[in-house]
Amino acid sequence: MASSPRDLDQAFAKYAKHCDKNEYVQIGECYLEGVAVEQNTERALSYLKEVAKRKVPRAMALLGEIYLFGHYVEKDLEQAIDLLHFAAKYEEPRALILLSRCYQLGLGSEQD
Repeated sequence: MASSPRDLDQAFAKYAKHCDKNEYVQIGECYLEGVAVEQNTERALSYLKEVAKRKVPRAMALLGEIYLFGHYVEKDLEQAIDLLHFAAKYEEPRALILLSRCYQLGLGSEQD
């Protein structure tokens, strides 16, 4: 018998109470993309913001990308650059790529 979306949501919520920070990011990504659960951007952003408060570079890079392009939220260049800067300090690949592209285009700084 297949699990219902509600059952999967409950399983994710129960699992989230006991997982590490990186697994918490994965749960956020699952909700963001609709992998194994019904897509729920509000819940995804909640998970990602919670773990970003704990200064997890991967979460901060993903949120930076979301704010940079205005996916699921209102575009916020300043917030995006701040998040990407932090994540780039820890050599998070997504942040390094996006931040270098921002610099090339002069987004958030003078064009370089």
